[in-house]
Amino acid sequence: VLIGSVGPVAEQQTALFEAQYPVHYIDLTADVSAEELIDRATAWAADHIGLRPFAITTLAKEAGVKAAQAKLGQMGAARHAERLLSGIAARVRDLGVRRFIVSGGETSGAIVGALGIERVRPFARGPLGGGFCVAEGGDPVSFFLKSGKLGAPDVLLRALDEMTREHMQLELLRIWRETGTTVVFVTHSISESAFLSNRVVVLSPRPGRIHSVVDVDLGDRDDDTREDPAFFAKATEIREALRVVEASG
Repeated sequence: VLIGSVGPVAEQQTALFEAQYPVHYIDLTADVSAEELIDRATAWAADHIGLRPFAITTLAKEAGVKAAQAKLGQMGAARHAERLLSGIAARVRDLGVRRFIVSGGETSGAIVGALGIERVRPFARGPLGGGFCVAEGGDPVSFFLKSGKLGAPDVLLRALDEMTREHMQLELLRIWRETGTTVVFVTHSISESAFLSNRVVVLSPRPGRIHSVVDVDLGDRDDDTREDPAFFAKATEIREALRVVEASG
């Protein structure tokens, strides 16, 4: 998670994230070079990559923001933060990171540009609205990009949960393909059932009985499957089956 925004919204979102995961703060007024700050943050991140989610931020309280703006100018402080976070993004990408949550509209643009990504493909709007996208091309880097002033206090955690869920779905499919094991997967998510399954069994409540079965033939699944019209059609078919169950219950 890279946070380049400031203000009460960003502070609250960062505090909730920090209650569960480590956060590295960068002081924009530090009398060291940008390269040194990037080196320090990257070294700190390297200790966490592959072990746990983490965040790096240039966020500061009001006094810190005023100090940075007094030293660098309002625009200079903003550009300095963008250079630092985009440089860090490039470094951690080289260390294997392929999923980024970015808070800050201009920060998002700077980071995508620093990673050499020319185009991203947005995913369909979900519970968090828009913001989820994936880089087009051979390097499948995934993003959740948001304005610093938008989102609920727990938006960073919820975005992390969603990205982790999608990653684990792909891992489950990989294991299934390698082992050929039959998997019975229980979920309350319509999109998840359509993405993972060859066959979806819709149950009625109390007592649980098989109400209907929806066959799903989407071929090999990957991130592109989530944007396939056939995927949306199957999700709709499953949703309609559930509505029939609810109406008859």
